[in-house]
Amino acid sequence: MDFFNAELIQERLRDPQFKFGNVEGAAEYAAVERIGSFRQNTLFVVVSKERNKNSGKPAVSKRAIAEVNFGIISVGRNYRDTTGAAALQDIGPVIGRVRNAIMGWKPHECLDPCQWLEGNVLDYDKTNLLWLDVFTTSYTIGN
Repeated sequence: MDFFNAELIQERLRDPQFKFGNVEGAAEYAAVERIGSFRQNTLFVVVSKERNKNSGKPAVSKRAIAEVNFGIISVGRNYRDTTGAAALQDIGPVIGRVRNAIMGWKPHECLDPCQWLEGNVLDYDKTNLLWLDVFTTSYTIGN
C-alpha cells in the first residue's frame, strides 16, 4: 500500500452493526458552509496528516514507514441548553461507538491496528456540536 485510503474507515463505519446514520468524507465535510447546516447523526472521516514515522531518516530510499493520523467528526444537535453540556451528553454514545469501531481495528492487512490519540470539541454554536476523535495507524510505503 503506497497511499492511505480513508474510504477503508468510511466502509467500516457504514457497517450496519455500528448503527451510524450517515458517513461521509473530507470533501463533503469541506462543502458545508456553516455549522448549522451539518446533518445530525452524520460522521465525517478526514485525513489530517501523513508523515515519515522514522523522522530521523529521510524517505529517500524505496521504503518508508508512514504514520497517518485521521479524524472522525461526529455531529450532534441539542436545543435543551446553550452551554453544550446537553449536546455533549447526547453525542456521548455516538463517540463511544466510533471509538469501539476503530480502536484496535486493522483497516487493511498492510496497516497496523488503529490507536486513539485524542478527542475534543471541534466547534459549537449553542445548538450544534462537532466532536473530533483523532486516530493513528502506520504502514510501509514502497517495495
